[in-house]
Amino acid sequence: MSVPNGTAMYELTFWPDGDDTVLTASLGGDSVGAGALYEAKVDVHAAKLQLLVDGAVVGTHDIQSTGKPEGGIVPASWNMLRLLVTDDSVCLWFNPQFSDVTGGSVPAEETSMLVPMPPRLHAAVSAVDRHAAEQPGAMKLLVKSGKTGKGFRIDYASILPPTLYGLAVEAATSVLES
Repeated sequence: MSVPNGTAMYELTFWPDGDDTVLTASLGGDSVGAGALYEAKVDVHAAKLQLLVDGAVVGTHDIQSTGKPEGGIVPASWNMLRLLVTDDSVCLWFNPQFSDVTGGSVPAEETSMLVPMPPRLHAAVSAVDRHAAEQPGAMKLLVKSGKTGKGFRIDYASILPPTLYGLAVEAATSVLES
């Protein structure tokens, strides 16, 4: 899957068959792990998410220590990974949940305000990074199996225009300003 200018919303749903696998989604560049501008790694066993820009780790989200998302990486079930690449940042969302926008696991009171969905990881992108991203990009997947030899099932992968609506626009603005 390719996108003309490297700015897009990349989305993937996957089902880990084993608890010792690592999924890497590489965006841009010619091949997974070689020349990819952005990478998102999901390590099922370690319960960690990593965001890499041009091969350097720019953020790690430890699900066990933060407790978010509730339920963590769910083996033998569907999980969602979403990355938004814009002119000046890259954001990663993982398994968005009701409590992320309401503050609780039950429906909000009518008087309650929904909050914009916060990304699990966010990184600013420099002009140097953007120059590389101007080349046509693709989303490529690499699955590294552990001792079980099991991998992932992929439900769908998509590349969409980098457009946010409603509360998401407010969230992107506040995240990018911080």
